[in-house]
Amino acid sequence: MNKKFLIWKNPWQAILWIVGTLMFIGCINSFSASYEYNYSVKYIVITAASIILTFFSFRKGYKRYLQDSSLLIFTLVLIGTLILVAVMGLEVKGAKRWIYIGPFGFQPSEFVKLLVVIIGAKYLGPILDRNEELHLLDYRKWGSLGVALFFSGMVLFQPDMGTAAIILGLAVVMYYLAGMKKGEIAFSLGLGISAMLLVASLKSYRLDRFRIWLDPWSDRLGDGYQSVQSFLAIGSGGIIGFPWGQGPSKLYLPEAHTDFAFAIFCQENGFVGCLFLVLVILIFSCALQRIAVNAKSGTSFLLGSGISFLLVGQSIANMAMVCGLLPVIGVPFPFVSYGGSSLLTSILSLGFIYAIFREGSGSGGDGDLPSEKRREKLQVVGRRGQIYEE
Repeated sequence: MNKKFLIWKNPWQAILWIVGTLMFIGCINSFSASYEYNYSVKYIVITAASIILTFFSFRKGYKRYLQDSSLLIFTLVLIGTLILVAVMGLEVKGAKRWIYIGPFGFQPSEFVKLLVVIIGAKYLGPILDRNEELHLLDYRKWGSLGVALFFSGMVLFQPDMGTAAIILGLAVVMYYLAGMKKGEIAFSLGLGISAMLLVASLKSYRLDRFRIWLDPWSDRLGDGYQSVQSFLAIGSGGIIGFPWGQGPSKLYLPEAHTDFAFAIFCQENGFVGCLFLVLVILIFSCALQRIAVNAKSGTSFLLGSGISFLLVGQSIANMAMVCGLLPVIGVPFPFVSYGGSSLLTSILSLGFIYAIFREGSGSGGDGDLPSEKRREKLQVVGRRGQIYEE
């Protein structure tokens, strides 16, 4: 685990540099996209509070958070907060997703994503260690999928179809990594997509969202306005972009500092800046997965891989959404988009990654074992038959 990773001493050092870079981009981009110091100040305050909370939370490792009692408490708290959102949450554009505590907004669905990964790792990890087969018809192993279905239903009620789809997608990825056969995964994905299309057909605005995705210019001053302005922002950036802070699209693009922060970044940094950010995300993905595949158990492998998919997958989905490759579904760009709940969840996720790294490198934590008892090999069936070695 302590082997050199590219120009860094180890993958964790790479993650620190990469996340620091993304946070720097997020902080200055939030100001540039809004021309308000308020967002940058909030970004810095939330970052500092999140780092302090994560430091004290993971000093003794992560396994206590995988205990049944801990998971039950986390689950009940999130159910309670989601109900609270439905009852007294702030309604924005027809959706209730936030509870405000003073000047700070709290979005419980962001924490649900991380909880689904943790629960999946907790209950599928031992199956992976035992090298058991996972089958779609084995209802005894549906526990974590059932939790994901329950929470996605609650989030869909807000309504937030994009986040509900992400929650289900995370659960499917966890089952795939745990060894479920590709055919069964494809069948379950087909069912999921069919269910989503059915749900979308029940509300006209959801069908309109797909129609606008296919041709945003057909209603460029209405429902397609956001996508069209995003395309104009990205395209006008050219090779090197506008001078910092002078990108004009921030004046026209809604949510320029949150979901569409990537569009403003592209306009002010051009094609070169866009390529740089894509490269950073790719290296980030490799560093996260290096830590995951060197984990000491199936549980920690699934936890690390699930978090990797959560952080990197959302980054890619956000870029694809902004570029028109996906419908506008409100996916944040971790560390780059402004958003307190997303930022806190992302930093807490890195706490788990650091604990897995320490466990795998034998440098402490609740998984540290004497060297004579450490496994010579960790067999992880991310794909059946593929073996990862320390």
